[in-house]
Amino acid sequence: MANENDGRPKQIVTMIFLERPEMPDVERLKERFGDLLNVGEIVPPDGNVQIVSCDGSVLIAGLVDTQLSEDHWRGWVDSAWWWPEAADVMRENQAHLIVSSTWEHSSRLDAHVKHTLVVREFVDQLPAISVSWGNVLVSADQFAGEFHKFQTDKALPVRLWVLIQLSGDGEGGTVASTLGMDAFGLMEIEANSAPMEPQDALLFVNNLAAYLISNGPVVNDGDTVGGSEKERIRVKFEPSFRDGVGTVYLLDFERVEGPEPLKPESKFAKDIHGKPLGRLN
Repeated sequence: MANENDGRPKQIVTMIFLERPEMPDVERLKERFGDLLNVGEIVPPDGNVQIVSCDGSVLIAGLVDTQLSEDHWRGWVDSAWWWPEAADVMRENQAHLIVSSTWEHSSRLDAHVKHTLVVREFVDQLPAISVSWGNVLVSADQFAGEFHKFQTDKALPVRLWVLIQLSGDGEGGTVASTLGMDAFGLMEIEANSAPMEPQDALLFVNNLAAYLISNGPVVNDGDTVGGSEKERIRVKFEPSFRDGVGTVYLLDFERVEGPEPLKPESKFAKDIHGKPLGRLN
């Protein structure tokens, strides 16, 4: 699973939002995944903090038994276009569990997979309503669903780790961009503007992100990516249209044969809830 191009991971910090305060059972974590995660001796929690050796690193699970206010989670909700009920659900949070580890003996990819396994186990144990990971907020059910897909289809749960933003360009195209690829030592991805439906742009960017996360920065300036020769899209290294992001992988959809024609009754510039997508700021 490890890639020799992977450097040492940054500390991974996630939050599991709860209906009521409750500490996880790390004995159960050890019983189910102790060999896989190399879980060490379990010591009693220190108040609301549980510390355990996990794969040679320190895993910390800290319970905050108060509600996280809206000004702290509003940005995640505003970006969670796939979850229309996010704000209503997040207002019900009564506590949150902070799960963190450096996973210093693992590659970036392995660290994310192991941390995902830990969070999935805790979500299964606790009265969880949602999970935040970097810029991504998903419901507890969505987290479980993406993890199940990873188990069954071996498809990396990119959308648990990386925020893929979508918006309309106002002219029938889809603007797509990522936030979170830097956790894997990679540049962010942008497609500005993709002549395809939002769900197709999402899949294209998701697949490219998964390829880069699995293989490292193997796509060079001027390379092409895609499923077939007809679908090949050129990648350029260009400055981001977003402040502070730097150079990105820019998907250039100007194909030799020209862009794909618009479909009748196109869903361009509409998200999965049927509402117009706004421009990215």
